[in-house]
Amino acid sequence: MILRLYFELNKACARNHVVIHNEIGPEDDLDIVCAGDHSDSIRSHMLKYEEPFFDLDFNDNLWPSKTGWNCVLKYGPNHKFVASFEAYHSSHKRCGQLLSWIAKVDGIWFTKKYVHPPGLVLQWDITY
Repeated sequence: MILRLYFELNKACARNHVVIHNEIGPEDDLDIVCAGDHSDSIRSHMLKYEEPFFDLDFNDNLWPSKTGWNCVLKYGPNHKFVASFEAYHSSHKRCGQLLSWIAKVDGIWFTKKYVHPPGLVLQWDITY
């Protein structure tokens, strides 16, 4: 029984995914910078309109550490439009999460595991 419990707790955990889509328009590339809880966890990408998506895949930290990813999205002339948000947060280990963030002209839309239609959750900040 103890041996079975050990293997159940330690079996493989599917990686989590935060995906970011660029649906702004053909002329607008989306500048993405995401930082994890640990200083060496920074990922960036320039996402073109026709690219499928940017995939931030990772495993959660083991308890008691928390797992979090914060992202900054920018587009437009001189990166005039900016959105900064917490893309993922977990205080305990999760497996196989899928969070989808969609950049559109009117703001950032969100859905989890594509179960529900995406909804507008954040508007762009405008920098001058």
